[in-house]
Amino acid sequence: MKPSRLLQLRRPKWDAVKKQYDANIGTTYGKVWAAITGITAVAMIAALLFPYNAVVQFFGGYGLACFLPTLNLLQLRKWNRTLAFPAALLFSAIALMSFFGNVSFNGFVTTLFLCVTFNIGATSDRLSPIYKWKPPLDHIGIVAVAFLLFLAVYFAFMFFTVAVMLAVFLIALVIVMFSGMLGNRRNRQWP
Repeated sequence: MKPSRLLQLRRPKWDAVKKQYDANIGTTYGKVWAAITGITAVAMIAALLFPYNAVVQFFGGYGLACFLPTLNLLQLRKWNRTLAFPAALLFSAIALMSFFGNVSFNGFVTTLFLCVTFNIGATSDRLSPIYKWKPPLDHIGIVAVAFLLFLAVYFAFMFFTVAVMLAVFLIALVIVMFSGMLGNRRNRQWP
């Protein structure tokens, strides 16, 4: 079974995105979408580029870099599913740009984690039932899903990292065992 089938990820077609953007950008909803997405993008840039800034630490790096954009994406999906996808691409591009500004292994893992979280939040059909709830349960559900989505992706990455480290450790242990049992006969201490 493909992972996309498991997550039920379904991205919209570019024609549909362009059509929705052209239809909504001049309206009040479109301006609110642009303003909220822009403010979220600026907050995310600040959190990724200046993690030790006092304001960023007050709001929390995770809150500005992951929770706020994910919450924004889920709210956008409630308003217009098609326009949540370009916002997810914008947030993913910001994560990639911040990674190229400071290349490191931690930066790579963080960037991958953020991109996966945003794309699941924008395209997963598994999240659709929360939009059918009545207020205020739908808003409470969106906040809860933003947090649970972070936990799910975070623990998936953590599980993968631990599995890789465990596999490397076991391979090294097997190599040491076999080299000890089948080592050079000249170096043996017993006859």
